[in-house]
Amino acid sequence: MTRRYGQDATLAVLDTGVDVTHPAFTRLHPGDYRDFTGTGEEDIEGHGTHVASIAAGDDPTAGGAYAGIAPLSRLVVGKVVAGEAGLLENILNGMAWAVFEKRADVISLSLGDCETPANGSSVWSLACDEAFRLGTLVCVAAGNLEPAYPESLFVPADSRTAVAVGAIDPNCHLAPFSAKGSERPESPMYGKPECVAPGVGVVGARSAASSMMQVGGNPLHTALSGTSMATPAVAGCMVLLKSA
Repeated sequence: MTRRYGQDATLAVLDTGVDVTHPAFTRLHPGDYRDFTGTGEEDIEGHGTHVASIAAGDDPTAGGAYAGIAPLSRLVVGKVVAGEAGLLENILNGMAWAVFEKRADVISLSLGDCETPANGSSVWSLACDEAFRLGTLVCVAAGNLEPAYPESLFVPADSRTAVAVGAIDPNCHLAPFSAKGSERPESPMYGKPECVAPGVGVVGARSAASSMMQVGGNPLHTALSGTSMATPAVAGCMVLLKSA
């Protein structure tokens, strides 16, 4: 009997929400989608719809071309950001919901803070450590800066237990915008990012409520670049590993 990897694992995406009308998310149970921002369930920015599809989307309209990494997993989505900035309170509430209520195996966070010092002791970074202690692995975007430089990692990618994710281009070279860790062993950024994944021109689901450009005239898909796109790919892989 063929093992259907991922179907017994839960992946939580905390971002700008998701377009529940998109065919990539037909399996998303209403109880597994929650708005923490008070702005409604629509994904106006479109960022969350895109990253969620990379992690675990299953779009039958594309013939499997744009299926996510773990399309059989249980997908849980929290809308924790609305507009350019997200309140840390909303993000922490979303993490608590994913860990305690939804028992997520993996959380995908394509979010970050470039202003808080990356020393591993921020509230957000410690929350990632606590999630890990309780059995939930957190995958976090390394951050985007161009040009990136050593020790430019965003919070909470500096968390001791979080998997920080950088972006590579189609030639498997580190993308010029992909934030970097530290070469100093005493730094909490040492050895980070732990993983890299495709993050340049990645095609994924497009939210109908967003103003994102269409790919090839298809309103269901858009292409974006960033460590945000690499993070859900690694999160999906972690869910498959958990299932295996």
